[in-house]
Amino acid sequence: PEERCFYVEDLEPDTRYYFSVRAVNDQGVSGQALTASARTRDKDESEPQDTPDLPEVKVTRGSGGVVVTVASGTLGRARRTIDLDKPEYAGECRFTIQIPALDVDERTSIRLDTARFSLSFPVWSLESTSVRKLSRKEAAQAAVLITVGEAQGAEAQAMLRTVPPGFKQATPLYQVEARLLTGASQDLLSWFQGDLSLFVAPEPGIYARDAALYRYIPEHDTFKATGTYFNPWTREAVIREPGYYIVLYRGE
Repeated sequence: PEERCFYVEDLEPDTRYYFSVRAVNDQGVSGQALTASARTRDKDESEPQDTPDLPEVKVTRGSGGVVVTVASGTLGRARRTIDLDKPEYAGECRFTIQIPALDVDERTSIRLDTARFSLSFPVWSLESTSVRKLSRKEAAQAAVLITVGEAQGAEAQAMLRTVPPGFKQATPLYQVEARLLTGASQDLLSWFQGDLSLFVAPEPGIYARDAALYRYIPEHDTFKATGTYFNPWTREAVIREPGYYIVLYRGE
């Protein structure tokens, strides 16, 4: 098959761009289109090396799910993958990655693969104001934790009852949370500095034409469309702030 490459010039650094690809027949007719996105690098950022695995991790289980602890100084500038899509973790639905606070300014990315979902994010997206305010001594004793999982229990069921009338659930309800751990105290992060990509479960409903990503709004006790990028074919949903997320579509 023929392969064509298109190059775009004069793009802004560190900016996400969206593009659409449409396949047509020899008459120029097609109903198939694919929307994708890509983020440009920073001005001073070189292409990071591809490193498939991140071996310097400790994986533990507890009542709060699986915790992956990244060893200090092991991230570097490579794209890192933590592969937990394995039989021994197939029943787990909540995962936490713990990163040393000194390392969250690294220009690298982490991808976590599990049996239920995947999460990909630039590590610097966790560098919140509270993290930047830490002294080097404080940062050496602190860590940033990012948690993603399928929300369950009575609280999750109560949220699901607020799904707008006429809409159906296409995915589980996901919780995305980040917090700064300093000693015995924990501070929740209210915003991400960069986009996170959550790759949702391949449920049939995500392929509905009007399927979109929704976020639970506590002050209104309902779900509202985020307006952020969602691609059903790649199952990628862009997350820009912590919270509860779900893909909904209009049912018949």
